[in-house]
Amino acid sequence: MGKAEEIVQRGPEAFRKATGDSPLVVLYPRNRYRNLYLARYLKDPDSGLYYYALQTSDRNLRKFLTNLIEDLNASTDGFGEHLRAALAAKAKAPELAAALCEDLNELSSEPFSLLLDQYDRLPEKDETKRFMEALVEHMPPQGQIIINAREQAYLPWFGLVSEKKASVLGAEYVPEEAPPPEEPPEVPRIEVFSLGRGYALVNGAPVTHWDGELPKNLFFFFMDHPLVTRDEIFDVFWPTLSVKEATNVFHVTKRKINERLGYDLTQYASGFYSHSDRLDIFYDVVAFSKAVEEAMMADEKEQAAHWEKAVRLYRAPFLHRLAMPWAEERRKELQAQHAQALIGLARIKQSEGDVEAALHHYSRALRETPEREDIHRQVMELYYQQGRTEEAVQQYRELEQALRERLNISPSPETVNLYKLIIGSSD
Repeated sequence: MGKAEEIVQRGPEAFRKATGDSPLVVLYPRNRYRNLYLARYLKDPDSGLYYYALQTSDRNLRKFLTNLIEDLNASTDGFGEHLRAALAAKAKAPELAAALCEDLNELSSEPFSLLLDQYDRLPEKDETKRFMEALVEHMPPQGQIIINAREQAYLPWFGLVSEKKASVLGAEYVPEEAPPPEEPPEVPRIEVFSLGRGYALVNGAPVTHWDGELPKNLFFFFMDHPLVTRDEIFDVFWPTLSVKEATNVFHVTKRKINERLGYDLTQYASGFYSHSDRLDIFYDVVAFSKAVEEAMMADEKEQAAHWEKAVRLYRAPFLHRLAMPWAEERRKELQAQHAQALIGLARIKQSEGDVEAALHHYSRALRETPEREDIHRQVMELYYQQGRTEEAVQQYRELEQALRERLNISPSPETVNLYKLIIGSSD
């Protein structure tokens, strides 16, 4: 086992110690262990890792930062306020870096990492160089930027490394020749994470290229539909094509998926496509839904552990960048389950007398389902019991707005009566 592999396998604390808590870490591209970080930490909801894979649309610094805000905002609460303002003010690169660091500092008080994958998609320009230099200067002490790239070499970071402001992990072992291919496992392992932007690992290695959006989207559709007919697939992806045309496109696209994975994802029998029984598949959506189901069936003593597991697994809305109708419908279903998990946790915390934790979980649930009047009312009651009248009134105002905008109705008499009680107590 090489040094880089050993460091990664030991966990986040060992990784930070080995890199000297450097604000910037570059995973050396030619090292064969550079993908271990992805494989090890993307699977761990508690690793403190925030992940962003650069896209082809990240053609300049400002576009990259705009997309970064959008992506992180889907998995955090209101990320990017300072950076968004700096972009709107057309700030220069060092000021943009300082603004991003302000947002990162507010992201978490615990140690965390922001992994920028496929970083070499961002063109190397003086503006980018100034941005990275300023980012290193302003990075909060609990944060670390990790760069993973396919081709980018040591040279762009040499100055920061020599000043001990950056570390390169993996440069101590660069094979002269490509290592011999490892024997494939007896049962190939496919791990798929759709709660977020969506990514997949094949035997621990991330799939970084899909040969277009269509193969990627069809892959995630297959993952979310373990038993599906050809007609159902055609209705979703090629409703305007003839059966012959759709069949041709389908088979080409399916072949591209199998080429990306290195294995056949599906098998066909009795008119249905299903997941291949020759694969060992982990799908985070299945694990999340199972945790919700187990919580609902468990007794009171065991419920909390299942709710907490579900909340940990739900990193962000389902395939939040995919605007296809099937994904949008599925996203709403899973958001409702996430809200139920948060409500379940909130009720447990409330029964234990931990009002602040209960309010926190109730508030997060309302971000998923803002029309839930019963939860708004519960929050109002908790604020009222704590003597926090202004916050209880504000909660009622938020409910009024949500019901008006989403359902075009007014709060129920029960909620109105509670509101009158609250404002009456403040006279």
